[in-house]
Amino acid sequence: MKQPIYLALAFLAIPFLSCNENDSTVNEIESNVHLNKSSNDYAHISSNPSAENSDPFELNYVEFEDGIIRISVSYSGGCKPHVFTITWDEIIRSSNPPGMNLIITHNANDDNCEAYITEILEFSLDHLLDSIAITNLSISAYSGYSPNDSTTYEAPDYDFNFEQTDTCSFVVTARQVICGAGLFDNLWLALSDSIHSGHENFYFSKYLQPVDIDEAIAGFIPQEGQQYRVGVRIKEEHKYLYEPVCMAYSGPSVPVKIMCIETLN
Repeated sequence: MKQPIYLALAFLAIPFLSCNENDSTVNEIESNVHLNKSSNDYAHISSNPSAENSDPFELNYVEFEDGIIRISVSYSGGCKPHVFTITWDEIIRSSNPPGMNLIITHNANDDNCEAYITEILEFSLDHLLDSIAITNLSISAYSGYSPNDSTTYEAPDYDFNFEQTDTCSFVVTARQVICGAGLFDNLWLALSDSIHSGHENFYFSKYLQPVDIDEAIAGFIPQEGQQYRVGVRIKEEHKYLYEPVCMAYSGPSVPVKIMCIETLN
């Protein structure tokens, strides 16, 4: 497991007058956020969200803007620093838009004070990813304390310009993506348009992710770099949907069933 990353964060707090009273004065104590990249830790906590893994807290909302993730949490305390651990399962899901799951745990450091504090946990997505920046991302955040507490940021879908059809009607190029799964493993079908990655002059292609093929052409296997004329149908549910691949992001994609495919000279 990679070493976790620590960031000190100043928090927004509802102030208090006494550590033993609910009140509303200013608290200057800092808390910390601990970023953890571990599929094993994520699986362990998500299978048993409880007091065994986390002190109590409430999830309010999650936001993503300009590469920054902000998670609002609330809890009782005010006299000691609190630590929040945000664990990522190391998977960027190849959905439209791409998706990320986080689970959050809280260490109150035996703080028995009763001020009700609302804090914004803020950190850069770059501290979790080892690949090119992602500018459009849906994020689901879950509580490691309460199994019923979660919040989601729904990013807008990428616009994919192609017609669903059973006949060969538009051109794609077969390309191996950096990280992907599907009917032809990581060989996907690139459309002609692309989007800026948010990093210098790097652009992501928009991909059709082949997840099924019509029985009449079931033996067809595309070749890297070859152009094809295809007809496809979107297929939201498929066996590759939750298959973990790696931490890199291939680009925006739509899962499809290939209905027609012809090689172009």
